[in-house]
Amino acid sequence: MSVRISSRPPYKAEFEYREGTNDIYVIMSAFESDEYGLTAMGLKPGSIALDIGAHIGTATMLMACMGLNVYAFEVLKENYNALCQNVAANATPGKVTPAWRAVCGHNGLETVHLGSMADPMHRYMGNMYSNAEDTETVPAIDLNTIFAKNKIERCAIIKIDCEGAEWDIFAAASSDTLSRIDRIVGEYHTVTGVKGTRARMFDLMQGLFVDVTEGDDPGGLGHFDFVRVTP
Repeated sequence: MSVRISSRPPYKAEFEYREGTNDIYVIMSAFESDEYGLTAMGLKPGSIALDIGAHIGTATMLMACMGLNVYAFEVLKENYNALCQNVAANATPGKVTPAWRAVCGHNGLETVHLGSMADPMHRYMGNMYSNAEDTETVPAIDLNTIFAKNKIERCAIIKIDCEGAEWDIFAAASSDTLSRIDRIVGEYHTVTGVKGTRARMFDLMQGLFVDVTEGDDPGGLGHFDFVRVTP
């Protein structure tokens, strides 16, 4: 493991990362470049955030540095261990609660596929939809249960980047759960042969959000940024 001191002024964090993997690029994009635009959202310290697909904790640490209390969910055990190390290495005003879970559309267990050993750059981007031979069986949890178990009345932000699981997550989310979320930002992916688009993702929001994403909706793989409609 190597160590990088990262800066997104005025915030700084220390990250342990695996050389030869995509870890360093995730650090540079999610923390240093703030690819999700978190620092410009006016998020208030003390608010609750969810990081679904936390990886080694880059977006998690940025939100914690901003003073948010973050529930960070990571599906791959090795990533989760690195996430916990990075949380322990940084004193932040916001509290981080890491969890080794496959957030999806159900509770119980889920089979997660790892990337190929021949492709170390993408080895640690687990998903539930490929035919990769290497798998992990992971405890699964849905969004409704996350909110109920943690007694979350209001969630300021969900950052989500979970390699295709976003479709099942939001399809299974109740209107009550969605109504407790102020903003959702992340990536959509194409899985099971159906082209992913931002419009398809927005259709799962049950009319409770507006789409404030900048740029076109090319489909396949892209970002989305949805803000809850003010009652």
